[in-house]
Amino acid sequence: MVRGLLGRCACHNLGPTHRSTMKTMLLLPCHLLVASSALGQNLIPNPSFEEYTECPTGYGPYEGMERATEWYYMLGGPELYNVCDAGDTAGVPNNWVGYQIPASGDGYMGMWAFSNCECPYGLHEIVGVWLTQPLEVGQTYWASVKVSWTSGFPNLDAYTGLASNRMGLLCRMDSVGQGFGLGGWEAFPNYAQVSSQAIITDSVGWTTIAGSFVADSAYQWLYVGNFYGDDQTQFVVVDPGGDQVAYYYVDDVCLAPVQGYCAEAVGLPEVSSFNLATGSIDVAQGTLFLEGLPEDGSYDLGLFDLQGRAMRRAHVSSIDGKAVWHDQVIASLNGIYILRLRGGRAEWSLKLPALQP
Repeated sequence: MVRGLLGRCACHNLGPTHRSTMKTMLLLPCHLLVASSALGQNLIPNPSFEEYTECPTGYGPYEGMERATEWYYMLGGPELYNVCDAGDTAGVPNNWVGYQIPASGDGYMGMWAFSNCECPYGLHEIVGVWLTQPLEVGQTYWASVKVSWTSGFPNLDAYTGLASNRMGLLCRMDSVGQGFGLGGWEAFPNYAQVSSQAIITDSVGWTTIAGSFVADSAYQWLYVGNFYGDDQTQFVVVDPGGDQVAYYYVDDVCLAPVQGYCAEAVGLPEVSSFNLATGSIDVAQGTLFLEGLPEDGSYDLGLFDLQGRAMRRAHVSSIDGKAVWHDQVIASLNGIYILRLRGGRAEWSLKLPALQP
């Protein structure tokens, strides 16, 4: 991979110190003045990572999430991505770990959620933000976050072979400082106010993780990440040849005291118990090959360009987990395309290159 896993395991920061103190003095009068008018508004500042102190240009926190206004990286070295980066490292939609269009605006962030690496506390990354006002005890709040899994494709230097569950949102009273197992939290809490029980493998669109809860404390901080230990996290092997890590893009974080303000989750995918199919396109022969299909039978296929325009739809049958699709339109393709498959209860997407010789 471009970045060594050992370096990511050791990377952390000390969290906010004097900046938080100054922010408290500045914001406390505002809390008193606008508490009644804040109902229905997002309590997350810079919720879609649009604002930054300097354009992100590289990997990890120092050239990434450290530059995101209002946000702090609490564990690991998560990345900030934005269209301002003209390169393919921290840019949008192309970056070092994949390709994705923002759920909204011009940017998003990305983080490790799980790994089979032998890190002291697992390869989890956590980011936090100070709420615009503390939560009110006994008040119901609605929260949501949008995530998108990435395989690393089309970047040939980064392959993420795993997808996992448990991504979510956790509220706390205080800053976590150094993070899990490093003097902040002694262990992963195995709890979050909102989290996904399903393993999210969609790398084409954005999956909304959402829920509601009643505040039992006057929480002041909200964190994004996987707050469950590795023994509490489920995963699937999407690519046996890829690095044994799961990486997710994150966008549109929301927390509000009014139902309907934050996005609601619709149709979260079920936990997959199979390795997802892989595919390839032979432009010269006008043929698309699929293998690793979970079961034999009929599948609906849809071929789309990266702007979401449908190129062709078809039905194919698989035998021994393999299927072949011949179509004259394939011979004219050039670039990267999205193949969406549906069969039985399974539905997923692949990014495939179709390059002219």
